[in-house]
Amino acid sequence: MVVYPSAPKRNPAVGEGEMRTCSVEEGVRETLSRTAGRALFVTDGTALAAFSSVSSPRATFLVYDGDALPLFCLADGVGCILVAGNAETVRAARYFSEACSVPCAIFPSEAALDGVFAHMGCVFLDKEPQRAPLRRGTVYLDPALLSASAAEGYARLLLGRLALFEERALAGIFRRERCPRYEEGYAVLAETGEDLSSIVRANAALRLAEEEGLASGEGIVLSRGLAGALPSWRAYRALLGLYLAFFRFGKPQTYIVPDYAARAKAAGVNYGELVLPTPAEYASRALSLERVRAEAVRELLSLERRLERDLRVLRTLHGAVFPETCAREAWKTLPERCPRSLSAAIRDFGLMEQL
Repeated sequence: MVVYPSAPKRNPAVGEGEMRTCSVEEGVRETLSRTAGRALFVTDGTALAAFSSVSSPRATFLVYDGDALPLFCLADGVGCILVAGNAETVRAARYFSEACSVPCAIFPSEAALDGVFAHMGCVFLDKEPQRAPLRRGTVYLDPALLSASAAEGYARLLLGRLALFEERALAGIFRRERCPRYEEGYAVLAETGEDLSSIVRANAALRLAEEEGLASGEGIVLSRGLAGALPSWRAYRALLGLYLAFFRFGKPQTYIVPDYAARAKAAGVNYGELVLPTPAEYASRALSLERVRAEAVRELLSLERRLERDLRVLRTLHGAVFPETCAREAWKTLPERCPRSLSAAIRDFGLMEQL
C-alpha cells in the first residue's frame, strides 16, 4: 500500500484526506478496522462488482440511482460509508458523510477523479438539485477499478492544458492577472507520464489545485454535454481547432454585433445573465488581442503538433475505436453557458458564427 501526502484540511478525522494506492479489498479492511457501527456500501453502474467480495455482518449495500435520498433512509446505526463509482455517486456519498458526520472511504472508478476533492458539489435530494458541502474522505486508488477510464483521464489532462492556455489568453486580452496556482498547473502537466499511475496522480494534483483557484476552463463544460466515448478528447479537439482558427484568422468585427438575445434563447439561458462588454471594453480587448495573437498561435501550434502522439496514447489506453470530433452544434452555444470564457470573447468580437 502506497500512502500519498494528505491534502490540506481542518480538523480531519483519522485518515481523512489521504490518498492510498491499494486494492478495494485492502481499503475495505482498513476502513472497517477503524470504524464501528453499520457500514453502508454504495456503488453504481461503473463499479457494480467493486464490493462483491465483501462479507461482513456490518454491511448494507445500495446501488446509487442518481438521488441521495435513499441513502438517508438507511442512516440509522451507520458508522461509515464506503463508495465506489463515478463523480455523481461519490458526491452523493460525501454529502451523506457530511450530513451524518460519519467517515467516508472513496474508491473512485474515474481516473479524472471528479467529485473526489471538491468541498462543495451538486447533489440530487428527492430529485431536486442542490449545492451542498461534501466531507473529505480517505481516497483508495485501485488500479483495477480505474484502468477502464485511463484514456478519459489522459484526455482530461489535455483539457487541463488547454484550460491553462485559455486562462493565459484571457489574461492578455482582458489585461488582468492570471488565476492562482497557474504555474503549479503547468508544472503538474509537464511531468505527466502515459501510464495509469501517472495519469491518476496528475489528475489528483489538478483537482486539488482547482479547489485552490486553478481555472478548470470551458472545455470541461463542453465535455460534460457530450454523449459517447472520450468526451474530454472530443472537447479538446473541438476547442483546439476553434482557438487556433480565432487567433490565426479572427479579426474583430467592428460593425457586427452578435444577436445576444437570440443566442441566449437558443442556449436556454437568461439573457440578463450574459456578461456583455461596453464599447470601451470592446475596443480595449481588440487592441490587446493583437498583442497576444502571435504568442497564442505559437502555443496552439505546439499543441496541434502533439495530436498524433496524443492520439496514439489514447488508442493504446482505450483499446477500441472512438469518435474523434464533436459537431459544431455542441459548442456554438458554449459562450452563453460559460460567460467569462475564451469562446465568449470570440462571440463578442462577432466571430462565433464565422468560425
